[in-house]
Amino acid sequence: MKLPLKLPTVALVGTNGYGLKYIKELLKIHGESLYFLAAIDIFHTKSPAYSELRDLGVTLYSSLQEMYHSQKPDLVIISSPIHLHKEHALTALRNGSHILCEKPLCPLSSEVLEINQLAVELGKIVAVGYQDSFSDSTQAIKKDILKGVFGRPIKAKALVLWERTPEYYSRNNWAGSIQTPQGQLVLDSPANNANAHYLHQMFYMLGNQIGTCALPAQLEAECYRANNIENFDTCAIRAVTCEKVEVLFFASHAVQGHVGPFIEFTFEKGRLSTFGGSENRQFTWNDGKVTCYDNNSDGGVLQKIVQTLHAMAFKEDSLCPPRATLGQTMCIEMIYRSTIETHSFPEELVHRKSSSVYVKGLADVLKNSYNREALPSECGVTWARKSVHAEDLYPSK
Repeated sequence: MKLPLKLPTVALVGTNGYGLKYIKELLKIHGESLYFLAAIDIFHTKSPAYSELRDLGVTLYSSLQEMYHSQKPDLVIISSPIHLHKEHALTALRNGSHILCEKPLCPLSSEVLEINQLAVELGKIVAVGYQDSFSDSTQAIKKDILKGVFGRPIKAKALVLWERTPEYYSRNNWAGSIQTPQGQLVLDSPANNANAHYLHQMFYMLGNQIGTCALPAQLEAECYRANNIENFDTCAIRAVTCEKVEVLFFASHAVQGHVGPFIEFTFEKGRLSTFGGSENRQFTWNDGKVTCYDNNSDGGVLQKIVQTLHAMAFKEDSLCPPRATLGQTMCIEMIYRSTIETHSFPEELVHRKSSSVYVKGLADVLKNSYNREALPSECGVTWARKSVHAEDLYPSK
């Protein structure tokens, strides 16, 4: 992917946590594909990369506003906490920068649309960092879906069970929360943070154009928690898109070890299966033949950066603009705004130690739900609570 001779300048918001992955990749291509101009973090002196950034000459700031007093980067990468994404995105756009923002763009669909509208008015690129959307195999498969190669989509389902320790939930003051102590909406959960990629991926693949996604019209969700948190650490979601495609999502952090991600799409002519994220994708035709999709790039941090720079240089849209993320965001918002409750697991099933919190037998329950394409309450699980229905909040979109 070629870039223009004049190297673009880049600033990064967030130098700890996931921001460290961006720093690693930015430093690899600094001076060759871009100039890493500045880094912004109120706690930048606590970043493990602080000395390296300072020695390289990357200017360190405590806020975006402070940076814009003296520098105006072409691209701002936002890797700050979820509840700060909107503020940082609007500030960067209004000061003339393009944006690559980590997922989710915002907790609410209305905020996603606000950022999208401003970007359109200003002629700026906004890319959202659901990395699998940037992978070669995703783009090849989506093009075949749009061409009708597989026939009509019927159903999609995903299973992602990733253990998270109590330390994961104590690492900041918003993990596992509906809102921060200051009242800012965050809606942190497996479906809106660590495993959000795979919920997004199903809606993204079902979108009727490359840079769009399908939208949920109806939703049921069973939400549970084992950890001492405000929001849920386990969910089973069934959504139905506006095109009547069923989308099922099973995710939990209250398990031991890692299972998945497994994603499967059912089409008229066969099944598309994904094992391990963006890799090992194959379509099994109804007659038993198999078509494999090679993944020459992993859709990781570096590819997100390079593709966004390419879109900026050639005035193309991002592969994953704000409108392509609405499916996942709307699912989370529909749960939040509905009467769907989060239920605590029966205490006798919860294993609690300082190093782990998990629910005995939960992984098997969710695997069974995935295989049967049914919510736990529909599979006769005694502790499961049947969901109420939630409707699309923005049917006019």
